Amino acid sequence: MKKLKVAVLFGGPSTERVVSIESGKNVIKNLDPDRYDVIPVEIDRTGRWWMGEVCPSLTEASHIHEPETHRPATGQVRPRADLVPREFNGEAIDVAIIAMHGAYGEDGRLQGFLEMLGIRYTGSNVAASALAMSKLRSKEVFVARGIPTPRYLPLHCADVTPKRLDEIAADLGLPLVVKSDLSGSSIGVFIVHDRPELTRAVEGCCELSPWLVFEEYCRGTELTCAVLAEPHGGEPLILPPTEIVPAREFFDYESKYLSGATQEITPARLSESDTRRAQATALAAHRALGCRGISRTDMVLCPDGIRVLEVNTIPGMSPMSLVPRAAAAVGMPFGELLDRLIAL
Repeated sequence: MKKLKVAVLFGGPSTERVVSIESGKNVIKNLDPDRYDVIPVEIDRTGRWWMGEVCPSLTEASHIHEPETHRPATGQVRPRADLVPREFNGEAIDVAIIAMHGAYGEDGRLQGFLEMLGIRYTGSNVAASALAMSKLRSKEVFVARGIPTPRYLPLHCADVTPKRLDEIAADLGLPLVVKSDLSGSSIGVFIVHDRPELTRAVEGCCELSPWLVFEEYCRGTELTCAVLAEPHGGEPLILPPTEIVPAREFFDYESKYLSGATQEITPARLSESDTRRAQATALAAHRALGCRGISRTDMVLCPDGIRVLEVNTIPGMSPMSLVPRAAAAVGMPFGELLDRLIAL
């Protein structure tokens, strides 16, 4: 049987670059060499593409640390013909696995570029990727489709005033959650307890994107649940929910990626009915945004029901990421999960 030529795209210029590198390395490690010719493709901070053994990060030891503090204007970093090797084309590559998180890789831009090149890729298309990347736009879809999500208020950074922040705090109550519209891995997410914290959180979020989302804080059990499409058009596989017990107040970047910073329990300690409800909610969110391939929905089980926080169209694929662990809980090795994504 002829082997498929599979490009694994990782890195990128976003604040989630280091997480993406670990995802890419783990994907490369677990692809079956008897079935695939694997082509590593690293995108550096400037948008330049590196193919094969010259990828800078492949010689570095695996280590997820602090998020990138070097923040290029990712809105201006786009695939350019002079930065992409000529060897990266539809004749040389059968399918691309996108292992890039955050801006550039997860927001639809890379997906559109691959479509222009005629290269098949894993995961959601341009529209679904862009919708899911925006916390504000995805919430608008959830509300329109009747999917429960915490009550929220949007605000453009240009419209921030002390009076408006006072009004938001009075409306949603404290503590409340402040989120940058376009960010991931809980970068640009703050739980604020008082007015000075609110001001600082807004300043931090406005460095990341022009829109803010203020969200009612729900005290409850943090959950995440992945949906994996069926290659032959059947019913998708909904993996068991994972319960997240962070040592910090919420599941922030350090809790996600620093060893020992959180407890992740799969399957979650839920009743049978709550488990079914969490899985049904994840599937509803996946379908509402038009996701393809795989998604992971983060939610909170509040005293009065489940609330969807966000949907990740390119969930982490590092050894310590949630989706590989959830797949293992149902007896699916990571390599088999990758086979399934490639077949979609």
